[in-house]
Amino acid sequence: MVEPAAALERFFVASETAAVVPLPSFDGAEGFDRGVLLSREAAVGLVHQGREA
Repeated sequence: MVEPAAALERFFVASETAAVVPLPSFDGAEGFDRGVLLSREAAVGLVHQGREA
């Protein structure tokens, strides 16, 4: 559970070939409307980190 209920958890999306990591908005405190596309090497590392978590 996340408190307050209006707050959302943020995750990365990764496969063996690419990953996208959401970034906080430059326009407001609550928005995550930007992201970074990572290379294959970084994506593999995030996949391994996610499996270990």
